[in-house]
Amino acid sequence: MDQTPPAAGSEPLAVLRQALDRHKAGALDEADRLYRAVLAAEPGQPDALRFLGFLEQERGRFPEARQLLSAALRTRPDDAPAWARLAAVLSGMGELPDALSSYERALALDSRTPDAWNGRGNALIRLGRLDEAVESYERALALDPAHVPALTNRGVALRDLGRPQDAIESYDRALEARPDHVFTHNNKGVALMDLGRPADALASFERALALKPDYPEAWSNRGRALAAGGDPLEGMGRAEEALASFERALSLNPGYAEALDNKGVLLIELGRTEEAVAAIERAIRLAPRSVRYYYHLTQARRLQPADPHLSAMQAIARDADRLAFQDRIDLDFALGQALDEAGDTVSAFRFLAEGNAMRRAQVGYDEPRVLGFLEAVRDAFTPELMQAKAGKGDPSSLPVFIVGMPRSGTTLIEQILASRPGVFAAGETAALPQAVAAQMVRGGRPLAFPEGMARLPGKGVREIGARYVARLRAAAPDAVRVVDKRPDNFRLVGLIRLALPNARIIVARRDPRDTCLSCFSKLFGPGAPYSFELGELGRYHRAYERLMDHWRSLLPEGAMLEVDYEALVADLEGQGRRILQFCGLDPGGGRIDIQRAQRRIRTASALQVRQPVYSGAAGRWRRYEPFLAPLLEALDEPTSGRRKGPRAARSRKPAGR
Repeated sequence: MDQTPPAAGSEPLAVLRQALDRHKAGALDEADRLYRAVLAAEPGQPDALRFLGFLEQERGRFPEARQLLSAALRTRPDDAPAWARLAAVLSGMGELPDALSSYERALALDSRTPDAWNGRGNALIRLGRLDEAVESYERALALDPAHVPALTNRGVALRDLGRPQDAIESYDRALEARPDHVFTHNNKGVALMDLGRPADALASFERALALKPDYPEAWSNRGRALAAGGDPLEGMGRAEEALASFERALSLNPGYAEALDNKGVLLIELGRTEEAVAAIERAIRLAPRSVRYYYHLTQARRLQPADPHLSAMQAIARDADRLAFQDRIDLDFALGQALDEAGDTVSAFRFLAEGNAMRRAQVGYDEPRVLGFLEAVRDAFTPELMQAKAGKGDPSSLPVFIVGMPRSGTTLIEQILASRPGVFAAGETAALPQAVAAQMVRGGRPLAFPEGMARLPGKGVREIGARYVARLRAAAPDAVRVVDKRPDNFRLVGLIRLALPNARIIVARRDPRDTCLSCFSKLFGPGAPYSFELGELGRYHRAYERLMDHWRSLLPEGAMLEVDYEALVADLEGQGRRILQFCGLDPGGGRIDIQRAQRRIRTASALQVRQPVYSGAAGRWRRYEPFLAPLLEALDEPTSGRRKGPRAARSRKPAGR
């Protein structure tokens, strides 16, 4: 307990002491009866109100706890622990501004309580005030450096700030103090997932489960780690085992909405759309204000204008200031997509603009560094370098690379190839960048890419190709072609030509305005940090086009096949045969059936690419032209790229909610 009552001098106080003893012993029902007996004898007795409020909070009965604690504080307004407990209750009810105010009232009365600083940090996290949350946890740790909740929660805030490595350091400090702190093992696993280390994350989740086998959150997260894998070629993507892990979480907690949602996301990727929708909609029924589930529902199916889920999202949006920061982002992107499909362009863009602005605040995008890297690639791959290192690569014809901007049709091209026997679709693998990093060494010292290319010996060029092909062979020993559709391999086209001269390179092209609008409409992870601000997005696309023009000038005619998205959706059969022939595959005489390629698709196109091909996405940008001035201006600088939009009139920023 936070405070002992006054010395007993009357019958109600003696009963109160007995109630406290039973409360401390965990006999909550008996303590409840005794507290209420005190209040029956002496209505408004502040200690009975206070401790009964504590008990109701511990039971999770927050409205009752709020009423009791508020009554106690009206009598004794200088009770710092009661203010802290009321704050915890309000936080549990989602009343975050009031919770924060109550924590600050508690700390104004007594600033020496680590638990109150920790609780204040928790409220600030949920309000999206992450830097302040970290400061609050550090105030708790200044008072108690081994305060495990503050260390763990500080890790959560750092992770939400996009600092997963710092988060892991905070979790490790907590585990030094409490090696058996099961929740910290689980949270550390989540941060490791952010770093793209699912094997390490899996170990953390399984450590949590070794300590607490009936921990449904760790079972669900274990499923995520199994589903994610480190790379499509590494064999970690054990989808069926992941589904079993989600089911285990649900067997422990049938009402565990997050496990249902995680299961639904994996089912979307597996093409089991009806099952996915059923799982996600069940999650929504269980937690109707959990915004992430609505976002995933919009990735699984279209919402019609009269859909009650769309109405529910709009109702939540009217009270968006009470949402946690990440929930607001998820809601904005979900409503942006749903309202776009419903034809409400103005409202859709308003939500997309707000969601992108908040997401941009989360990511650490260094535009000069990123664009400077693309310029450095152009400078490094000169005609002289290409000529000097020609003929040094691995001769394998196994790889097929699909490169381009995200949302330019790369997944559709991959699906066409995957529909043919003997073709293995590797997805967006990191195998090539990893092979480059492993071989960019001379004399035992690393060579920076791309500047070090001139110093890389011919043997190193060949080894890049050989190492990469070995990875493909290990993943698909019987394949005649392996498709690598990592779009940003466009940065490495010159190196692909040198290291794998017989590899096929397909360039996916799409109207830049549609490409960029489609990127702006998707909630990308850390791999596309340029996509959340229209001007940055346009400048990145322009830099991409300059680099592609450079490759066209360096590579011989026919070394790359360029496929226009608009032509592809207008003539799937003709363009599909062109793609297959370029890759040395028999196009056959039958219809190209992209639905035949039953495989897991782990991109934002997982739903669309399994639907009948339609051309409605072409020219979509025109509906949004009044809002796209920063993008159109960024795209409109003179380049030798093939298509540019007209300079749009600048429009006023849409009003916020």
